[in-house]
Amino acid sequence: MASSIDEIKKLMTDVFISKPAVIAAYNLDVTKTFEQQFSVVSIESIIFYIVAFCCFVQQTLFDKSVTDTNTALATKKPHRLQFYAEQAKTFQFGFPLLADKSGFDNTGYTTDEIEASKVVDYSAVVEQENQFGRVFLRMKLAHDNGTDLEPLAVGQFTAFIAWFKSTQRDGGVKMEFVNQPADDLKQSWTIFYDPLILSDTGARLDGSDNQPVQNAIKGYLKNLPFNGVYAPTYHTDAVQLVPGVVIPQLRTCSARYGSLPFAAVNDFYTPDSGYLRFANTVTDLVIEFIAQTPIK
Repeated sequence: MASSIDEIKKLMTDVFISKPAVIAAYNLDVTKTFEQQFSVVSIESIIFYIVAFCCFVQQTLFDKSVTDTNTALATKKPHRLQFYAEQAKTFQFGFPLLADKSGFDNTGYTTDEIEASKVVDYSAVVEQENQFGRVFLRMKLAHDNGTDLEPLAVGQFTAFIAWFKSTQRDGGVKMEFVNQPADDLKQSWTIFYDPLILSDTGARLDGSDNQPVQNAIKGYLKNLPFNGVYAPTYHTDAVQLVPGVVIPQLRTCSARYGSLPFAAVNDFYTPDSGYLRFANTVTDLVIEFIAQTPIK
């Protein structure tokens, strides 16, 4: 990580004013710093600043180079899980392939048409074992409709599988593709709130937000990384940050995927579909508000 210009300059000036020849030439006081003995507009200070700035630029460029190199290695190197996940996002629905099948032929299409054809907005790949102990890759997909995540349309999903298996998958690699609605979540909360800030329904008294607590609960789910691990403790921490919330208590939490029964979530939960939502915020998100003055 690049040092600041001031840090680099200080390293140089500290060495400079410690030299006996410099102390004698400038009649310096060894108990004082460089800044205490040289004006910021002195030629010495200006020269050190210029050199420090050049070093700062060099370090910053080096940091960016390292970051870009690491990103390229993680996302472009074949046979890695992240490589497959990134390749999935390059799929263009309804577009022809180039003759060598190395990519899509965008000849004659506008930028907007090209972007609209990229229907895979989120992708994650995990390695799993089947009942016989054989390893396979499981790819989870989702489309961003501008409001929230959703599965790809049936035709899009069918075309994607055909394209990925024939042009992207390495020979012999077994894959399963997941294109599902969000895993369902059910929760009940008790929110102890400051009656000087929130009402008994959780609305802000200043009228700026009618559902700040509900929005924070749902917003946390939306901000989770795709296929990220859900932790009830972190969810509670996020709700604690809502102005007016004194103590948030997550009473019950359960989740399911597909048509399976709901199961309690105590510590961690990784959504089978890659994302987690309340199917019905009226029945699946129950909140009890109890007035409580701030605890000091």
